[in-house]
Amino acid sequence: MGSAFSPQTIAALVEVITGGSGMRQKDPIGIYRSGPVLEHFFGLAGLELEIGSQSRVPAVRKLLVTTNKQEDGFEVIRRVIEQVADPSEYLDDLSKTGAVVEYLNKRLQADKYEVRLIDDRYRLLPRGVTAPVTSSLTATANFLNLDSVTRDFERALKQSESDPADAITAACS
Repeated sequence: MGSAFSPQTIAALVEVITGGSGMRQKDPIGIYRSGPVLEHFFGLAGLELEIGSQSRVPAVRKLLVTTNKQEDGFEVIRRVIEQVADPSEYLDDLSKTGAVVEYLNKRLQADKYEVRLIDDRYRLLPRGVTAPVTSSLTATANFLNLDSVTRDFERALKQSESDPADAITAACS
């Protein structure tokens, strides 16, 4: 299990997920998502967003801050980060994907993580994990078409910094 994300990362997530308050003069980093769209977005990540009588930005902030403090918060927030960086979220404006990833990566530096494209999918990885090695191993796992190999490799990457013993076990598998 990783440690909690920094307030800067949580604030960046709020910004890219909600698209901001909608009151700014410049374009949002992410895309503006209405309340029902935000509820659906978080539902896909396994979270229940309740906007109720508050506005959507404070509701999202509260959900992410609360989730970040939970025992499984790191894993849940990781899923949210990877989901918001997914290019399919920006089919109407593909340039947004690059802007979102760049914005998140600047804030994730304090947490020693980064979002990186690996085989057509953005992944949250510890900074310094070498892309050529991970790309090569992922390509081999995909070629072999063995889901268990892919899952063990992904687990090894996720645990490489927070639980090295588990990472070694997963890599050996």
